[in-house]
Amino acid sequence: MRASTSPRRTPRRRLAGVALAASVSLVAACGGGSGTTSSDGTETITVALTGLGPEGEATEAAIKAFEKANPKIKVNVQVLSTDATQYQQQIQQRLVAGSGSPDVFKLDGIYAPAFAKSGWLLDLAKVKADTSRFMPTSLTAGEYEGKTYAVPWFVNTEGLFYRTDLVKTPPTTPDELVTAAQQAMKDDPKLKYGLAFEGAKYEGVITAFMAMAGGFGSKLDPENLDTPQNQQAMQFMDDAIRKYKISPSAVTGWKEGEVQQAFNSGQAAFAINWPFVFSTAKGTPTDLGG
Repeated sequence: MRASTSPRRTPRRRLAGVALAASVSLVAACGGGSGTTSSDGTETITVALTGLGPEGEATEAAIKAFEKANPKIKVNVQVLSTDATQYQQQIQQRLVAGSGSPDVFKLDGIYAPAFAKSGWLLDLAKVKADTSRFMPTSLTAGEYEGKTYAVPWFVNTEGLFYRTDLVKTPPTTPDELVTAAQQAMKDDPKLKYGLAFEGAKYEGVITAFMAMAGGFGSKLDPENLDTPQNQQAMQFMDDAIRKYKISPSAVTGWKEGEVQQAFNSGQAAFAINWPFVFSTAKGTPTDLGG
């Protein structure tokens, strides 16, 4: 597992991270839609989001700019679950039921082809969408059978965050991570965990695995999963709990929220999580160095 040798720092957030990219797309639903038109000709469309911190704030700002540029269109924001798996299920249930809402929704890149195959997404060529401003590789997640059904909304990055008051030199290998976590727990008896990560049975455990797999020179390739490197990464996740005892057995039920709580409360030296940790760490024991 690699960590940045020149960690990102802010004046009050004493943590750093390494990146693992995960694309998130915006898509348009195919079908009748829920758009309504008022007597003055103003049309209202519904956009479904997960309401996550900075992403939600940025989207609200984008919506205001869109409405200003298009005064005859109003956007109704529908906030669904912040749990990625539950959110995807909520969207899917609405589409299966033939609901007219939402018209546009956020969707993790891994789901776009499956939704397009089911006939739930609009081929963006039909509305002459301009995709020239996006990086070509970023559009591939929204493609299915040569057609584009989704455009990138933002690219999320998962990383290894650590307490800079307890860890002076960021680890660059799995072995160094274990050593640093164990030493931090020894130096600070109040520390409960060396490493917190998402281990519950949902997509979060896959991204946590991908972060760890990189430390063993591996990657997630659906056509070649059973590799020695992937086996080592899987074993490391188990060893973190049973052998090295830097992670609690409770992580097998943890999602992003539990990992965030463990780290921001100053109970963990390391945590695998998403960038929102930077903003949520403000004013916490972690922020102040424990």
